[in-house]
Order: sequence, then C-alpha cells, then structure tokens
Amino acid sequence: MATAAEHISQAKRNFKFLEMVSNSISPNSDWQVTIGFYTAVHIINAHLATFNLHYQTHESVKNAISPFGNIESLRVPEGIYKAYVKLQSLSRRARYLVNDSTSENSEASFIHAIHLARALRHLDTIMQYFCGKYPAQFDKIHIKCCELTQNENLRHYILLH
Repeated sequence: MATAAEHISQAKRNFKFLEMVSNSISPNSDWQVTIGFYTAVHIINAHLATFNLHYQTHESVKNAISPFGNIESLRVPEGIYKAYVKLQSLSRRARYLVNDSTSENSEASFIHAIHLARALRHLDTIMQYFCGKYPAQFDKIHIKCCELTQNENLRHYILLH
C-alpha cells in the first residue's frame, strides 16, 4: 500500500496537472473539478496512511474521516468533512452529469464556472487544514476561474482572469 509521502507526492502531481489543464484547455471546468477531487483523495489517503490504514472505496474513506466516525484519530473537523463530501459530489456531477442534491434526474447536470469555483474553494479548505496538520506543503498554482475573486482567502491559487 502507498505511504503517506507517496500519497502527498501524487496529490502534488495532480495539483500541478490542475494548473496545466486550467491554463491550456478551454472549456474545462469538468476536468478541473475531477482533478481537484482526486487531489483531495490523495491528501485524505495520506492522512489515513499515517495510521497505516488503507481503504478501497470512496465510501469507506468518507466514513473513516467522518467527524462522527468510529476511530477518533481519523476524524476530521466537520467543515473539512463537508468540504470533502461536497467536492466528491461536484466531481461525480462532472463525471456523470448527475446532481446528487436533487431527486430529479431527468436532465443532465453540467459543470459551470460557479461549480468550479465551489470545488476550488473546497479543495483549498482541505489543503489548508492538512498542510497545517502535516508537514506537506504545496506550491501555489495559477488558476483561471471567473467566479473566484482576489479578496477570497484562498492560499493555494494565483488567480488569472
């Protein structure tokens, strides 16, 4: 199984790929959301690997880090958990064109700039928390997203418009 350091290394590669996609392919909000989620997946898995735990499904990971989970040391604060769950939902929307928050599934649910902005905020929240908890540091990346503003407290992005 991968170590925490290996998960962080993969998260950093994903994060740099997010920058590349943001700046070279247009339109690309759906791919950016998906890459952002898989960056978070590796950050979360690095956290779990520090306890020598490795889960095979997204659902298992989500249950493990829940603020109400069975293993106290794996729990994350509710705000971090919600950011992860929302980012996962946005990624699912991007990949399958479904909106988990509505019971009406007759129309495709596309990703727009507003959804990308939400995903990037959630990823930044997750990164801020885990960079404060562990020695992992990520270089800032250049991101294009018209729905983000310079006055937001986003620590991992340099916004391009």
